[in-house]
Order: sequence, then C-alpha cells, then structure tokens
Amino acid sequence: MAEGGPQRDPVRPSPERIARLRALADLHDEFVRRNADSAPFHPEGRPAGSDYNQHHVFLEMPAAEQDEFFRRAREIMGLDPVTGHWLEPPTS
Repeated sequence: MAEGGPQRDPVRPSPERIARLRALADLHDEFVRRNADSAPFHPEGRPAGSDYNQHHVFLEMPAAEQDEFFRRAREIMGLDPVTGHWLEPPTS
C-alpha cells in the first residue's frame, strides 16, 4: 500500500459529469475574458514560484463578479446556487 492510504483504480467520470465540467470550464473562460482588461496585477508579496500570474484575473475580479461566478458554477454542478448543498446526490 502506498503512503497516504489505499490506491483506487481510476474510474471514468459519467457523461453528465464530463458535460458539467466542460460547462464549468466555459464559465471560467467567460469570466476571465470579461475581466481581463480591468483586473489589477499585484504580484508583490507573493511567494517565489507562485502561479499568481496565471490566476490574477480571477483572484482580482470584483467581489460581485466572483459571487456571480460561484452562483452559476454551483448551478452547473447541480448544487443549490445559494447554499452550495446538493440538489440531488451525485451518482458519479
């Protein structure tokens, strides 16, 4: 047994989960494109090797935009958009 617990065989996600993850990726792209020109870039104070430069647009977008992103992301993933609780338990 490897460190960190028992290893499980990989299982392919269901077609529904794959579709949800694609929709989530599309949503992320939409929000990054929408905020790319206005997001500030503040790398100072970040640790060496930080990947802030790859994520700054998402990290620095206005709070209202982040709230909207997470609300829509929850809907895409089958969660209540406000509470984040499952609307139906996942099957895979």
